[in-house]
Amino acid sequence: MSDIEGSYLLKQKLTKAQLHALHSSLPAEFIKQDQAFHHSAGMLAHAAEMGNADIVNFYFYKLNTACIECHTEFAQPRFPLLKPKPHKTHH
Repeated sequence: MSDIEGSYLLKQKLTKAQLHALHSSLPAEFIKQDQAFHHSAGMLAHAAEMGNADIVNFYFYKLNTACIECHTEFAQPRFPLLKPKPHKTHH
């Protein structure tokens, strides 16, 4: 397990039963976004270990975008300034 994986608080603090109960109560889209976030975090760590600055920048961007998207969708009351942009329609 990498340092970044060892830092995941949910994996450190929850029993298997608690983790199962949590996952059962979360929306499928949240779990999908969470898995993508953790994949990108792992890839960022790997790129950093390899010293590949271009790939580090790419995965840093992916992580930042994932944070904003998830917090906008699932934590709007805690982050009121993260308001979804209105969809523009072009004709």
